[in-house]
Amino acid sequence: HEKDLILTMVRPRLWIMLMIIIDGIRVLLGEDGSVIDESGRPILQYVWGKYWVNNHAHILAAASDYSLEAIYIALQRTPISHIVTGAVQRKISQRNLNKLKLEMPDAKSLEYLQDILQLIDVIAKKIVGLFLSAMPSSQAHVRRD
Repeated sequence: HEKDLILTMVRPRLWIMLMIIIDGIRVLLGEDGSVIDESGRPILQYVWGKYWVNNHAHILAAASDYSLEAIYIALQRTPISHIVTGAVQRKISQRNLNKLKLEMPDAKSLEYLQDILQLIDVIAKKIVGLFLSAMPSSQAHVRRD
């Protein structure tokens, strides 16, 4: 039940927009447009809960011994200008993203880092929850579940 596909007709017979609804923790990296900041590092979003993602983003999940949070931090620290293409509109292809090498900490440092990251994650989610519960539902643009 990781993803449900929704096809929405935007203009009959002209084009279809694909949206993926995901329920879980992921890191999103833009595929085109604003993909890196002025220092050449990726523009990322750490997301959780139920949300939709269109076809202009790479959806990242941990597929190794490293947690998604550790990968997120490593990505934030890694210059990626060398995998960005496009003169007019910047783009990160799946092929180039798969070639990216990340420097990850050793096992002992990672264990220490994981404890800190889990604590930060709990605190951040509580702050967001408090913020959303204090906001009138007509102004909340983020799902509360």
